[in-house]
Order: sequence, then structure tokens, then C-alpha cells
Amino acid sequence: MLVDLISIAPAARVDKLMRLRRRAVALGIEFFGTWDTPFRNLTAESLLRASHGFCAAVQGHSLEFNVDGSIKVCSHTTTQIGHVDTFEDLFEATSSPWLELIASRFPGTDAYCAGCAIEGPCGGQCHVTREVVARAPEDRRRVLFEDMCEFFRGITHALAVNYLESLPYTA
Repeated sequence: MLVDLISIAPAARVDKLMRLRRRAVALGIEFFGTWDTPFRNLTAESLLRASHGFCAAVQGHSLEFNVDGSIKVCSHTTTQIGHVDTFEDLFEATSSPWLELIASRFPGTDAYCAGCAIEGPCGGQCHVTREVVARAPEDRRRVLFEDMCEFFRGITHALAVNYLESLPYTA
């Protein structure tokens, strides 16, 4: 689970997802989720048969305009980055909440992610997940992040090994 602890250890979640993924691939079924995003970003390998990058919202490639005039980076977030009445303010390089959000996810800017082997391709994960974790009591945040990060490092490693094993061997 991405936003709270579950009783299944990260390594067991990785093993289960990889078993499900292998079975789905064998049946010709696309099987993906936010859990494979760091791997796809690391390799530029798309499971959707097209160019893929991290969440368009975190990359700064999407805006959502809501009927109340609020502007958000995706439909799932509660973080408002602007309003239609002040749309041009989004592009102000010195004070835009949109640009601040994007810059806050660059490698080297987040203490939770510092030194992680997949910091760049992971991007600190989904903004919505981070919003939910931020609402947790302070003493739980580190535990939630450690569990989430251990899982994401494990699944990225497993996907990388699986990908390398699938490449044709040439001597």
C-alpha cells in the first residue's frame, strides 16, 4: 500500500507483484501501476508501447482546470497551484506554487530521498501519496516513507533484473 503500512513486508509485496506480473505478461495482459514508474523512468522502457515518463504532474506537463476555477496538477491532488483568474501567475519564475512544486521534486531537494539509489527516477513518488503521508502524525511519517521506499527500491530492482534477463544474449 502506498499511503499506509500493511502487514505484508515490502519484500513479500515485491515477490507477489512480480509473480502476478509474469503471469499477466504470459497471458498477454498489460500489468503496471505506480509501483513500476521508477523502473520505467530509469530505462525509458514503456509498458504501454509509447514514450513514458514520471507522472506528468510532477514533471510540470499537466494542469487541471476545475469548475470552481482552481488549478491543480492532477485530478487526485488537493494541492491547488493557482486559479483561472490569475492563470498567468503560474508562469512567474520567482513565486509560482506550480514551479515550486516541480522544483521540490528534483533530485537532491528532498531530505526523505537523499542518498536513495533510485532518487532521480522515483521522484519521491506520487504527489497524492506524499499529501496523505504528510497528514500522518509526525512520528509515523518516517516509518511510512521507509516502508514505501524499501518497497520501491525492491520492485525497481526486481523489474530491472527481469528486464535484463529478457534481453537476447549475444556472445
